Amino acid sequence: MSQSSSLGKWLAGIAAAVIGAVVVWWLTHLGGLLSPVTPTPRPRPSLKIIDFTVTHAFVGERAQAGLTIYNEGDTTGEACTVWWYSGIDAGKQLEQGLLPQEAAGSADFGLRPKETR
Repeated sequence: MSQSSSLGKWLAGIAAAVIGAVVVWWLTHLGGLLSPVTPTPRPRPSLKIIDFTVTHAFVGERAQAGLTIYNEGDTTGEACTVWWYSGIDAGKQLEQGLLPQEAAGSADFGLRPKETR
């Protein structure tokens, strides 16, 4: 009887060591609970309007604007569109969910890093 209980203790000790090793590995491996992997930030284009000219702004007609856009980012901006909301309450309209079709917009364009269009 003592031989089977000592064998059980011996097997329980091995199982505890294996389970403990697995738990320690799970907690500490790269990407584990105690060693999270920080995601690599994806490069994003950073488009800035650097010049703005309004032409043909007749009363009751749609105004036309010429924009100069610069990409300060480290990657190409693809399928970019500039939306122009005009009017005194444009900010309030944006907060209330002004739809893109209710505003003027540019044609889609792309812009490489450090390029002006």
